Amino acid sequence: MNILKLVLVIFNLFILSACAGLISQPSDNVPVEEAGEGKTTSLIRDDEALEQNDGILDLDSMNANLPVQQQNTIQQQPVILALLDDSRQQQQQGQLSKAAATIERAIRLEPNNAILWSRLAQIRLVEKNWQQAYVLANKSNSLERSNKALLSQNWKTIEQAKLNQGDQAAVDHARLQIKKLLTE
Repeated sequence: MNILKLVLVIFNLFILSACAGLISQPSDNVPVEEAGEGKTTSLIRDDEALEQNDGILDLDSMNANLPVQQQNTIQQQPVILALLDDSRQQQQQGQLSKAAATIERAIRLEPNNAILWSRLAQIRLVEKNWQQAYVLANKSNSLERSNKALLSQNWKTIEQAKLNQGDQAAVDHARLQIKKLLTE
């Protein structure tokens, strides 16, 4: 129960920081992208949400390419991998609420696992819960600083969420972060 309270407190903190617009303000060390250089991304339509597979919502590659964090105990790791697999299957069957609930169960077991937070952010993005997708992707980024593939995935989730919310400044910032990760 204490873990659930901690997760709720953290979630509320991220919502408050999102309301303050902290992510939409580019940092001083990020290069400024000239107008017209950025790649344009279209809004996700209702009928496209489950069919989109352009890398932004590619949960299969997340499962295959990103190992569960090293700090996990040997006993928990197989459980987390099984829950990730169950969630992937549920999402493929269009059972988004079950897929989210499965990931939430895994998060209760490993609240500091950035991959799980990222996975939940992607599910929320497919559900068109833009604000929660944004907050969860930021949470994942706060837990992981070195895995460029995961960080890039999270910034793509943020980009899509903010694009659908009409926050162009945050979209531009996310694109700069993706570009920065690709050039490092």
